[in-house]
Amino acid sequence: MGFGSEFRDLQSIRLADALDGGHVIRSTTDLLTRTYGFHMSWVAESVDGGVVVGHMQGNRTKSFQGVLLRDGQGLGGKVHASGRLRFVDSYFDCADISHEYDRHVADEELRRAVAAPMIAGDRDYGVLLAGSRDAGEFGAQAAEAIESMAQRCAESLYLAERVRAGLAAAIEEDRRRTLEVLRDLVETTQTSIAAKLRETRPLPRNLEGRRRRLRAIEDEAQDATARLRCSEFGLPAPWPTAGYALHVRESQILRLIGHGLRTREIAADLGISAETVKWYLKGLFTKLEVRTRAQAVVSARRLGILP
Repeated sequence: MGFGSEFRDLQSIRLADALDGGHVIRSTTDLLTRTYGFHMSWVAESVDGGVVVGHMQGNRTKSFQGVLLRDGQGLGGKVHASGRLRFVDSYFDCADISHEYDRHVADEELRRAVAAPMIAGDRDYGVLLAGSRDAGEFGAQAAEAIESMAQRCAESLYLAERVRAGLAAAIEEDRRRTLEVLRDLVETTQTSIAAKLRETRPLPRNLEGRRRRLRAIEDEAQDATARLRCSEFGLPAPWPTAGYALHVRESQILRLIGHGLRTREIAADLGISAETVKWYLKGLFTKLEVRTRAQAVVSARRLGILP
């Protein structure tokens, strides 16, 4: 496994080409496997009590997908709890970590692994992990590569969040100003139509004269309606917190599972049955394209639905 002096430049170029959180994570794992020779790399994103394995690169199975690595357990959980880089050169023989996740490691035939925390600003994004299927030792360069990549990845995710928040604020301000213009237009139109109505008094005695005056008012109203519709087309759409429209109850349940509540606890909190909670969860998972509660929380945070 070799690491050239161009390492940092490659990171900056490839990770800065997009501010989408998913793209940043995919680029990070892609760099580690395709460019720097790790056989497998994966990101475990922060949730209450640990990290959940999400995107993987170089994996042979789906054994790790969606697994919750609890704080202090295994390599990833220990790194998340301590906030410090760690690596093991002989995973199954290492007495310095617990071995709750040995089955998943064995499924991937990994023999050594390294992990680093992803922290930027006041945000904890989880843990970046990489592993190799051959025997050997991780040197200082490999450890530096993972640590540097984890830091760059976290900084990119943090920047993406700030840019997204800034865009949302800018678009909302634009909408506010446009709505003010529309309100002015409505008031002007109402004033104009009212003036036209006043002009109809007294109406012409002959029927044809009345019809012409009423047609003129109708044309004025239709013209105003057309102007309003054209203005609505120019109204900026609100910045989406996600690509999904969640039901109010789904949003409530999502918030509660983000706090670690179980089905019965959520039901009691919302005053609904446990079966109803499960029904809403099914729809929520479908919209977020996830299979577990932990994955739902991770996805919601990435999309900006949850803080």
